Amino acid sequence: MTECRDVRECTGLAMDLDGVIIDSETLHARAKRETLNHFGIAYPESIFADFRGRPDTAFFSYVADELCQGRYTAHELNEFKWSHYSTIADQVELIPGVDRFIQTCRERYDKIVLVTSARRRDVEIADRRLHFQSWFDEIVHGDHTENHKPHPEPYLLAAQKTGIPAADLMVVEDAPNGIRAAVAAGCRVVGITTSFAEEVLLEAGAHCVGNNYTEVSRMLRKLRPAE
Repeated sequence: MTECRDVRECTGLAMDLDGVIIDSETLHARAKRETLNHFGIAYPESIFADFRGRPDTAFFSYVADELCQGRYTAHELNEFKWSHYSTIADQVELIPGVDRFIQTCRERYDKIVLVTSARRRDVEIADRRLHFQSWFDEIVHGDHTENHKPHPEPYLLAAQKTGIPAADLMVVEDAPNGIRAAVAAGCRVVGITTSFAEEVLLEAGAHCVGNNYTEVSRMLRKLRPAE
């Protein structure tokens, strides 16, 4: 755990979905792997880690352009992956402690917003099992934005939808691209090591990093008051 330094309290909280609210990264990687196997596409084992934390569209655009030699389109591959993921999504679980964390944050923040590059259908399929959408005042998903993380557009849109300036949004992210997006938008960022190591998140620009929601809660309680 790293202590937050020179970071003041914020009035809004923004949270990513995969790896922050739900423990879905393994299931997404499994669905991608089985998609590539189904279509007979040879791939390096590192491809799943290389694209962890990035939208499926980026993954399958790379596969279509670099690994398929024009045999399949990114859309075709992505649709197959989503269809397969929908059959295993009932295995997804919440990140331990996130429900209690959000309950305590209700007393601290004026607005809580979900900010994800996942498409609406991916959000809704996970919500059917876990019912997390009701926790948030606003939701920004991948269908809302033209540019996805690491572009700042998702967090700028979150600021617009909540009426809270980006500089007053505290963001919880688990991946470098999400952190870069939040920092570029002007947000404060706390990383959580559900998907990447602490040093990777700090290098991406996180202001502090916790290993679980107990540590994240402790760090946020220690923030200096807003000026």
